Amino acid sequence: MQDLKYIKSFRFGYARYHLENGKGLKAFLKVDYWNDRFEIVFKGEETDELFRSEIEEIARGLLSRKHGVNFATKIE
Repeated sequence: MQDLKYIKSFRFGYARYHLENGKGLKAFLKVDYWNDRFEIVFKGEETDELFRSEIEEIARGLLSRKHGVNFATKIE
């Protein structure tokens, strides 16, 4: 474990996930962990509501499991 002298806080802010439905429809899930928000961006003009609802469920799950943990003490 490193002895950190200057970094006192290290937290996740944003994450971007790539999703695909197996039928060629692709989407990005942008999760803003810092502000408890997410955005779904579909590639192309086509959307699928069942696919969207599954992505929303995943996003809500990710946000519900975040811990607000400071990772500075865990850097190796």
